[in-house]
Amino acid sequence: MNPKGGYTILELVLALGIVSFIFTLTLPLVQVQKVQWERQEALRQELRMLTAAMSRLTREIQCAGYHGGGPPVKSIESGSISYEISRDGRAADGLSVGNRRLVTVSLKGADLMYRVQSWDESSSLWRRGSTQALASGLAGACFRGLDRSGEGGVEAGETTAVEITLRGRRCGTLRTVAALRMARKGL
Repeated sequence: MNPKGGYTILELVLALGIVSFIFTLTLPLVQVQKVQWERQEALRQELRMLTAAMSRLTREIQCAGYHGGGPPVKSIESGSISYEISRDGRAADGLSVGNRRLVTVSLKGADLMYRVQSWDESSSLWRRGSTQALASGLAGACFRGLDRSGEGGVEAGETTAVEITLRGRRCGTLRTVAALRMARKGL
């Protein structure tokens, strides 16, 4: 230290060198933590997306065919399912016979596509409808029809429950069984 109460240039350069050395050692650790946080955030985002898609599919499949005639599940294959629901535009969770919808969910590449068609009473046909991605970046999706005893591989018309499996690329697999509301009446 300088006798007049200040620091010499040599002391300042030495202190600056020590501080720089400490920053050089800690900066890679901060960078590793940042990369790890970004990876975890991507996993959380993927899990949120899978959970939201699974929740919607489960809720709709449980209500499939509630007001319609015939089997609620119209077709089911490993990577796709079509089912009929009824929606009431005035009530968010209300159901209406006059507002029938045919929902087709299928895996196209890494996207789980959700297509909705409405029933046209005058022509007795399903209208063209709209398609949107329900979930993106999937590694796989599988739908399997189950009968009353829980056995798989049944035809669409005999399905009383649907096993839904959604597989993320990084966050793992979600699996659930959604029992059709109409099937519960007979159980």
